[in-house]
Amino acid sequence: TASALESAKPASAAALPFVVDDKTSKASWTMEAPFEKIFGEIAGGISGSLFIDPADLKSTSGLFEADLGKLDLFQQVRENEKDEKSAFKERSRSDRQNEHAKAWLQLEKPEFLKAQFKIKKLETETPDVGKLTGAERKVSGKLTGDLLVHGRSAERTVKFDATFTYEGDKLMKVSVKTSEPLEVTLEEFDIRPHDAGGKTLAALAPKVAKSAPVMIELNATRK
Repeated sequence: TASALESAKPASAAALPFVVDDKTSKASWTMEAPFEKIFGEIAGGISGSLFIDPADLKSTSGLFEADLGKLDLFQQVRENEKDEKSAFKERSRSDRQNEHAKAWLQLEKPEFLKAQFKIKKLETETPDVGKLTGAERKVSGKLTGDLLVHGRSAERTVKFDATFTYEGDKLMKVSVKTSEPLEVTLEEFDIRPHDAGGKTLAALAPKVAKSAPVMIELNATRK
């Protein structure tokens, strides 16, 4: 368990500082269960910092966090709630699902309002962006780090695609998108009904999806 991850620090003197743009960065996911689909998104609530050495991407460090208070959920349910082969209705915002999500995440507690990911390792076959050309230079690889959600921390590895934007010979912007989901497993992170004292009230019901497969988009500008 943990209340927050340590701040990221540059790994070398050559690392350039970048600030995540909270207005254009976002997270989204779809949780699929037999009788319903739940769509979640956090827009305008992702912030953080990155330290990048363009000549050595493998030394990248960073910490970014999501404001779960800006979580918004939408829902699709079956036309026939007893027939899992019936068609789904139109997607709509669900006040009930939003209330449940905030209760399960215990967002009334300040220490649970933020979800964080701290980069510990970056793997890529293109570690030197300087060897690429053009104003936009694309790199793919894997990020490994610590994911903190609901006071629980676990290591995760996820694939990413990144675009490095140059002005002349200066790196000015970085856009990063996960190319596979960052899995937030409900049981592992203790996301379920709790009472006012924090005690677990019930096991997850079979109709509830077991994880949220989160896709992340980060846009960061050089300080």
